[in-house]
Amino acid sequence: MQRQRKDGNPLNLPARCHYKHGAFWYVHALTGKWENLGIDLVKARDRAAHYNDDAESHGSVGWFLDEYLAHFEALVKDGKKAARTLSDYRKYASPVKAYFGNMSPDAVAAQHVKSYLDMNHTLGRGVSANRERALLSGAFSWMISTGRVTIKLNPCLKTGRNKEAPRGRYVSDEEYKVVHALATPNVQLAMDLIVKTLQRPSDVLRYRRDAIQVVGGKKFFSFMQGKTGKEIQIEIDDDFELVLTRAALTGDYLIVSRLDQPYTPSGIAAMLHRYQKVGGIASFGLQDLQVKGAIDMVEAGIPLKTVSDLLGHSSIATTEIHINRHLKTRTAYKKTTPFPGKLMLQFGSVDEDS
Repeated sequence: MQRQRKDGNPLNLPARCHYKHGAFWYVHALTGKWENLGIDLVKARDRAAHYNDDAESHGSVGWFLDEYLAHFEALVKDGKKAARTLSDYRKYASPVKAYFGNMSPDAVAAQHVKSYLDMNHTLGRGVSANRERALLSGAFSWMISTGRVTIKLNPCLKTGRNKEAPRGRYVSDEEYKVVHALATPNVQLAMDLIVKTLQRPSDVLRYRRDAIQVVGGKKFFSFMQGKTGKEIQIEIDDDFELVLTRAALTGDYLIVSRLDQPYTPSGIAAMLHRYQKVGGIASFGLQDLQVKGAIDMVEAGIPLKTVSDLLGHSSIATTEIHINRHLKTRTAYKKTTPFPGKLMLQFGSVDEDS
């Protein structure tokens, strides 16, 4: 039986969970070690309840998924993983737990993962199942690496994925110019910044005025990449300088509404589609301009490694596939040979260690 707390436990903390020195702590029964659970009461309660779970769920796939997410959160705090990925993983965890949660990790085989993918494909959520499989695979790899399960092979690695249709499309120079000419300065700036920085629309709309910095007599555009958490610096040339003349003159953000507030992605996307309709241009999203910007940079001689870093890709090979796939559909290249990866590499030296 848990010893009664002297303070009466006004925060209703689980057993072995305490509040001291401005944070919540959990005392592990076997080692006596105190673990800092942070300052969030809800998260501390959930984590302590997870440690206190002596029921049949202890050691199940669902239990280990919670352990893996806590491990991943620590990596995010250390700057080794992206916060966006953690947010996505937390979302993916619910359906994975619903299907695999009560199973023992040692009992999960490739056919179970394949059945999950097939079932979700039939339900029309095949792409979502691919993302959820990635979470499950990451959790299994972590379990195996830490020696906490008896299996030696990740069951997810023996299965394929549901087929995915390529996302987005290539926006030609002509289409870009028509929509850009019709758009308001705010939409023009959003379009240009995506082409110049290759970042996600949600990140571009949060660019602040202090992103423009002067270092050693040169002007740079500096920001934190939402996808990877890396700090990015792009030198501002004359063309980029012209783009920034459309930025807001006051306030914290470069792109603001009449109420001096940043736009939401859906809000500015609605404006973009309105100008496309007026100009008779087939619909495209702001995210499609990342592709256009990447191809423009490669053809302008920007090293492929730089383009890959800006896109937040894990490897140059991913960038090559990404660019080549869209070049196959580009009007100017319909009757020519697709742009080969080796040709792209000649534009600049590639430093794999940088």
